[in-house]
Amino acid sequence: MVTSTLNPALLGCLAPAKLNLFLHVIGRRPDGYHLLQTAFRLIDCGDRLDFHVRTDGSIHRTTALAGVPEEQDLVVRAARRLQQYTGCSLGAFHAANLALKFPETFDYALCLSGRYDIEAICGRSDFIEVYYNNPVAYASLLHGEPLERIRRNTFLTLVCGQGAWEDTCLNETHRLADILVGKGIGHERDIWGHDVEHHWFWWRKQIAYHFGKRLG
Repeated sequence: MVTSTLNPALLGCLAPAKLNLFLHVIGRRPDGYHLLQTAFRLIDCGDRLDFHVRTDGSIHRTTALAGVPEEQDLVVRAARRLQQYTGCSLGAFHAANLALKFPETFDYALCLSGRYDIEAICGRSDFIEVYYNNPVAYASLLHGEPLERIRRNTFLTLVCGQGAWEDTCLNETHRLADILVGKGIGHERDIWGHDVEHHWFWWRKQIAYHFGKRLG
């Protein structure tokens, strides 16, 4: 979960446009996706995507797009596929990823029993979009001003138990925490006991404890 200095029910993201200098289709993968060879440059314009939180778990487009039904909209399809493969149990991943990528917006992230290596869940991928949404991949290479922005503006609390069903989460919690140590990023690594399972019973206790510390 994340705290935001903006409207907590709204997340606005820029989808920057690019100009392909060339684009060659050089093959097709077994899953039907094409293999591409390309070079491109980002340009100073793009679309803005605004996301509003719903309580029913459904994903819908609120703005009509001429000639593109909602079911064929790539943004909607991508969001539904992400929902299918992640779900609520990966809230810690989303919290950490958002805090690291948008530190001025999310000044604190409480990450409970997290998975932070997206390739370990979905398989290895050469897509740059996967890399830039995989905290244990891109965080280890942070440097310069992007790293300083994170150091100045946000703090992550990584919490995990050592009980049933926590093995993988515990491993990835330590991996991300070790990276944050090496990069000098503000964080707390809070490892609970061997009786603490991957379960809402314990997450409620952890939320109360850490929000109590932070909010007084």
